[in-house]
Amino acid sequence: MVEIVSKGTKRLSVGSARALLSINYEAIDKLLNRCHFPSEGSFHAAVSGGSDSLAMTMIAYSAGLEVEIWNLDHQIRPTSSAESAAVKDFGDWLGIPVHCFKASVSDRNVEASARNLRKRFFPSNISTGHTMDDQAETFILNMMRGSGIDGLSGMRPSAEKPILNLRKKDTLKICEIFTLNPVEDESNKSDKYRRNRVRMEVIPLLSEISGRDVVPVISRSASILRSDADFLFALSDNVDTACVSELLSYGEPVLARVLRKRIKAISGYPPSARSIDKLLAYMREKRSFALQMEGKVVARVRKGMLSFESLDV
Repeated sequence: MVEIVSKGTKRLSVGSARALLSINYEAIDKLLNRCHFPSEGSFHAAVSGGSDSLAMTMIAYSAGLEVEIWNLDHQIRPTSSAESAAVKDFGDWLGIPVHCFKASVSDRNVEASARNLRKRFFPSNISTGHTMDDQAETFILNMMRGSGIDGLSGMRPSAEKPILNLRKKDTLKICEIFTLNPVEDESNKSDKYRRNRVRMEVIPLLSEISGRDVVPVISRSASILRSDADFLFALSDNVDTACVSELLSYGEPVLARVLRKRIKAISGYPPSARSIDKLLAYMREKRSFALQMEGKVVARVRKGMLSFESLDV
């Protein structure tokens, strides 16, 4: 039987929640300064039943926000329906609205399919319980894929990612304070998934080699790179020309962003680095050309002017 809140547990008030956090963990105001929750109003929480999403919900509830829970039963595990019911009981215990949905994910790409389903059923301003540990894992995974500065910037702290500055051990502690029993996803222990191996093998090894906890170090690196990426984006945002000679006068990091943004505006997807490199080579070497790129987009240069068009039109 799956129970996040034990049967018969007395309903928790906001005042009691604030007091429990302050006495056993950290004053709510100090905690909120480390997080990125909205100061007031509604807060839509994606809650799977794991410690991270439960802790995120409890902080928002303790802060007096108008919390609503959103849960999607992916039907991946035999216990998924019971876990969804447990999330519903958790919301009822707090006296807040709970929206539960059920849908099947694709066996071919479980993570991508689940992500698409959440976009379909959840509001656009949904908040997820990603932590600093998740940030470090994402950084390493993107590094392994050969990502540039944008990929290594990681997730951006925001109201949609409010607890990125907290650690997994923090969310477990908060669940312990409120006597919650987080749902344990057995797939998180499987070495079938690359992220799990990064979490269970790579990060502990890096910490051992460096002689310190590397998670905050990696998170700080992502933050520095995010600032650099924002600066380059701001520069590229001010480039408003189709003249090839003028475009080529900009540095490649800025120019690549200009081209990527214009192509994404047509196709809906950013082009690959290889595709951008090819386009830049054509722009430097050819006076006129038509180059088909990903997303059924064609880049054309005529009389020194660059334009893009969609083949779907």
